[in-house]
Amino acid sequence: MRKAGLMFGLGVFLTLGARVLALDRVAAEWWAGVGNNIYNMNSGYVGIGTSSPGVKLDIQGNFDGSLDVVKLTNNQWGPGSINETVNIAADLGGEFGPGRAGRLTFGKLDHYSDGASIDAFFAVSVADNNFLKEYLRITNDGNVGIGTTGPSQKLEVNGGVRMNTTTSRPVCGEATRGLMWFVRGEGVGINSSKDSLQVCARDAGGASAWRVVY
Repeated sequence: MRKAGLMFGLGVFLTLGARVLALDRVAAEWWAGVGNNIYNMNSGYVGIGTSSPGVKLDIQGNFDGSLDVVKLTNNQWGPGSINETVNIAADLGGEFGPGRAGRLTFGKLDHYSDGASIDAFFAVSVADNNFLKEYLRITNDGNVGIGTTGPSQKLEVNGGVRMNTTTSRPVCGEATRGLMWFVRGEGVGINSSKDSLQVCARDAGGASAWRVVY
């Protein structure tokens, strides 16, 4: 029994040791380090929760709707800190090196202990000649700004808004009440009809209909 026990223990030790060495060797082939950085130059995919990833990073699992799948934290943010952000950048590589494409920004204008009323925002930036420009922002109070970083209404646009409607106008009713619709005129020349701007509204008698604004 002592011999069998020794052989069993030695066999398990050797088997586990071989597996550890094999894992070390595979890890060394997959990852390399430079200073505090690690990198992987393989052309394959990385899977978390799946053994057959289909994209560069494939995360799968049974996630509850209240749980975060990916979390990014900026630890520089604290009392006295202003306008700290977490950015997700998109660059395009090429013959002449990487070029900027766009960026998503999650930020907060002030720390909670400094100004609780000044809260978070979400912004979308797009590159113009390799320089990022912010074009859309959603503030903490639900206002959406296009071309402005400080919208004061639910939708504020710095510039013109074109209603180029080509689809059929829906029926005016309770579900479409308050909807504005641009109706294109038909025909050409003296036989043509003019364009019109209409809004679905209810009158004093409770009847909903399209009302012509222009």
